[in-house]
Amino acid sequence: MKAASVGVERPGRPTRRTVVLGGAAAAVAGCGIDLGAARRDDGVPAPRRPDRDERARRRAVEDARALLAVTAAVPPVDDGAVASLLAEVAAVCGRHLVALRPAGAATDPSTDPSTGLPTGLPTAEPSAQPTAQPTARPTDPPQPPDVVARLGAATATALRDAARAGGPTARLLASVGAARAVLAARLAAAVGISAPARPVTDDDGATAATTPDAPSAATAAVTGERAAAYGYGVLATRLGGQARERAVTVLGEHTRAADALAAAAQRAGAEVAATAAPPAWQVPGPVADTAAAVALATDLEQRTAAAHADLVAASAGGLRAAAVEALVAAAGRRAAWTGTVEALPGLREPAEPAAPTG
Repeated sequence: MKAASVGVERPGRPTRRTVVLGGAAAAVAGCGIDLGAARRDDGVPAPRRPDRDERARRRAVEDARALLAVTAAVPPVDDGAVASLLAEVAAVCGRHLVALRPAGAATDPSTDPSTGLPTGLPTAEPSAQPTAQPTARPTDPPQPPDVVARLGAATATALRDAARAGGPTARLLASVGAARAVLAARLAAAVGISAPARPVTDDDGATAATTPDAPSAATAAVTGERAAAYGYGVLATRLGGQARERAVTVLGEHTRAADALAAAAQRAGAEVAATAAPPAWQVPGPVADTAAAVALATDLEQRTAAAHADLVAASAGGLRAAAVEALVAAAGRRAAWTGTVEALPGLREPAEPAAPTG
């Protein structure tokens, strides 16, 4: 091999190395990754290491890709409910890839059109087995319990990153993690195994800062929980049998969630404003039949999820942890009523929340 010559570069005539590095830096800049003023010895701007939020977003993307891969590799299953849930996992992961894509990245030729991330990013799984090992024993295809395990790990990563990220990124990651948690629980139940243990979100190592909007966001979240408790009280009087029992149980869950959020807000110094007493709340419309009852329950959970997602973005530490837990709970209750998992709980714009009449 011919040794590379070393010499003085001619002024005004960039070397091939300079052109290649400059083009790479421009491509990275076009993907939304921050470039700093630091320069290499040869004068080419050197990209900074992606910040905390970008690294968290990349992890969420890699997990979504890995989930899509493992779900697609599961052989056909005879159980229709399991097959339907596997399809739902794939659909939700596809929605997550779109949501995690940076704004404007879809039109950038240097990015992966499915994710908006720079092409060539490492993935969570190798794309193929090395061809140099023809005698290697092929691995067994993944099964639904493997998808459950992968969902559990991806949930833990997303929610852990949500505890540390900046407000908007934390809001998105908490929503992604909530959807994954609900999918894991539902698929585990369909397969007949225990749902993955999900560590309780805490503020260990958290670096995000509470914003001035935290008190109002906490007030909205607590108010939403109390309004939901009232709504389920109405449902309990209109339903019978197991549906009534579920409404009574969920009423208690919302009441406890309101108290827990108010306490967390007080500890964080985000004082919750006084809200109207439950009888002053109104439900959006009459509950004449089961379909209307399910619609009301779904609406209540979507409203509370949206309030909790807003609180995740506005808070930090223990208050954010409480908001994340409440968001996951709301996503699970909505899925229990509708039979489907919302891809981005709390991020879909619901109808305007009910307001106290007095």
